[in-house]
Amino acid sequence: MSKIKEFSPESPIETQAEILENLGRGVYKATLPNGKLVHVHTPADIAQEKTYQNGELVQIELKPYDFSRGRIKIL
Repeated sequence: MSKIKEFSPESPIETQAEILENLGRGVYKATLPNGKLVHVHTPADIAQEKTYQNGELVQIELKPYDFSRGRIKIL
């Protein structure tokens, strides 16, 4: 039997984004594959440990009701 991932309206949308600029304190300006600009952040406990460079591709999660902000997914 294969497991089917259930969808709910609160499920985050996962996609890739390219880092454009470090805004400080774990917040970055990034662009989605369709060209839309978003602000993404790292989880608070990781923000001091990991910094991303301009042009780096990251996996992000967006809430279905707000596509202007997202969270960088730590793999």
